Amino acid sequence: MLNELTVTVSKHNYKPFQKVVTIDPTGSLVYLNKIVIDNGTNGSYGNGDSFATAGETIAQFLEIKKYNFSNSCSNNSHSFC
Repeated sequence: MLNELTVTVSKHNYKPFQKVVTIDPTGSLVYLNKIVIDNGTNGSYGNGDSFATAGETIAQFLEIKKYNFSNSCSNNSHSFC
């Protein structure tokens, strides 16, 4: 759908989790920050250069903010990890 974002999280030997997030079309999502971990922590495996490359298992933290200019009380910040 046009106003939805599907987030899928998976891990080896675990059932994948999927969540649909509805996006209010009167506001907008703005990317704030991302962290890619591939140094052996948080379940990751890789060379530690903070770039997702073939053969690596990464942990990624993504922060977005929803701006709704018509209602200043509804500004929310969400972190997915």
